[in-house]
Amino acid sequence: MAKIGRRRWPANISGADAPGRRQTGFARQQGSACPLSTVDQAQETAITDVEEARSVVAIQRATLRFFELAMISGGIDMLHSAKGWRSLVLCLSLALALPAVAATTAEVRAAIGPVRDSLMTMLKNPDKRGPDQQALVKTSADKVSNLIRDVNVTPDKKAKLDEMKKIWTEFNRVRETQVVPLIVAGNTAEAEKLVTGEQKERLMAVIKLCDELK
Repeated sequence: MAKIGRRRWPANISGADAPGRRQTGFARQQGSACPLSTVDQAQETAITDVEEARSVVAIQRATLRFFELAMISGGIDMLHSAKGWRSLVLCLSLALALPAVAATTAEVRAAIGPVRDSLMTMLKNPDKRGPDQQALVKTSADKVSNLIRDVNVTPDKKAKLDEMKKIWTEFNRVRETQVVPLIVAGNTAEAEKLVTGEQKERLMAVIKLCDELK
């Protein structure tokens, strides 16, 4: 009888296709071609990143990566070690304890465009004045409100930030109590006067302040 030597599997065969090679979590269930060493190395890196991150942004990114890898690997394999459990607790603690990342005036400036565009769409298109478009207008304006709320500046710039907040609050008030109701009622002439007049001036003032607060 001919002697059968040990079978050598091609380098491109891995995961469920290669005998004796253990897979983890999701990869094992789906027969992924991701080698164990690659999965384990990625998991170890994600755990280490969480533990060694120092800045708020770095911690958030590392935490996101940890959970991403936990989902890919089924979540269980990353918790087989004490280090994995330690990192999970750290992730959950950070999610509850970390302050929100401060918004920038550049983000505020960029978010103003959709507010203007959604209002003009509503103004110029009679078929775009229903609940969906009204919700879009409100959502885009709320985004700017939230960003402005989260902007942090040095004490010497606080007066300008307060001015921006005051102008934006007035813009929102006029939008909600006058512009949108006028458009919905079909009084587009009056609504357009507001949109292209005092409301435009308020938006331009906010944009100007965004540039000054960079």
